[in-house]
Amino acid sequence: MKTYVRCKACGFVMEDGALPDLCPACGVKKTMFVPDTDKLSEKRRTLIDSHIHGIIVHFPQAFAFAGLFLILALFIAPQSISQHLWSTTMVLLFSLPFVVIGGFVTGIIDGKTRFRKVTTPMLKQKIAWGIGFFVISLLLFIINSILPIQTLPIHLIATVLLLAAAVCATILGKLGGTLVNSKFQG
Repeated sequence: MKTYVRCKACGFVMEDGALPDLCPACGVKKTMFVPDTDKLSEKRRTLIDSHIHGIIVHFPQAFAFAGLFLILALFIAPQSISQHLWSTTMVLLFSLPFVVIGGFVTGIIDGKTRFRKVTTPMLKQKIAWGIGFFVISLLLFIINSILPIQTLPIHLIATVLLLAAAVCATILGKLGGTLVNSKFQG
């Protein structure tokens, strides 16, 4: 069974045998580490340490902000590159619902693994914002599929929807960052 140590200064936990001279997180001396017990089962620890949700969730955030940036660039870009910007934006809009689903599914798995249920108040908020993010991404996908014509009204609708998607992504990221600070149940 693995033994762990925890930094008294910042709470960083790591395996005892891997402890360097300084805390990797905050830089205090290794004398600030105290023994710590891992209350998680090996299966839960392995799943949490894979950080799969943390990795996957960056795709929808990046797609939403990149799409917003590209569509805003269309309003000021010279005609010579606007078609390239629009084509790239279309690829992002087609892909967005799929990466949002990936983030949502891994979020449910992560929430269940960390908290043993997904009905905690903050997870309910994340689920609601995640559903909103998915609906917006689906609307962008539909608009892009039905009306892939480069016109000002479509640009404006897509801009508003991408702005809403970026807001959802930001709130989801903020809530997720807050949840990372929670202690795990045994």
